[in-house]
Amino acid sequence: MLTNTNLNARTQAYLPALIAVLGAGLLSLAGDALLVNMPPRFGELSWRFRFLSSILGVGPQFALVGGVIAAVGMFGGHRLSVRIISLIALALGIVYGPVVILFALDFLQMRRLMPSDQIRAFNYAAMKTAAISLVFVPAFLWAGWRGFQASQKEDDATRRQRGHGLVVGQE
Repeated sequence: MLTNTNLNARTQAYLPALIAVLGAGLLSLAGDALLVNMPPRFGELSWRFRFLSSILGVGPQFALVGGVIAAVGMFGGHRLSVRIISLIALALGIVYGPVVILFALDFLQMRRLMPSDQIRAFNYAAMKTAAISLVFVPAFLWAGWRGFQASQKEDDATRRQRGHGLVVGQE
């Protein structure tokens, strides 16, 4: 990954701290999604539906904060932060597919338990969550794959191709 030399030293010094703060934001989002539903009660339908909803609900926030971390890492030349975010995006893309299916199955069961005057709002909210999550499955996979490719270390041959070429009298 090429390091942007247009950034001054103060900006370069600040970027790791910015990445750390954004990473803490990601951990906070993960905590909100997972810890709010503790202790686990997988046999209880309402808990399971609420848990899957909270996991799917943090997808857009993960995408936004992860994208900012990746952009800061790319512009600042912090290859490891881009690689970590890419792996997280790939993992989310892989996990979100089955989670959406489980969410849909629990939705069908929960729908029967809803009072008739709340079914329309429940349907709308659940369909919106599922549709947005289905959009994020390929988006996370693609962003993770491309970020992983972009964060690979350059070899000497690639670096030489981007340079000025061979200059007589210089090495």
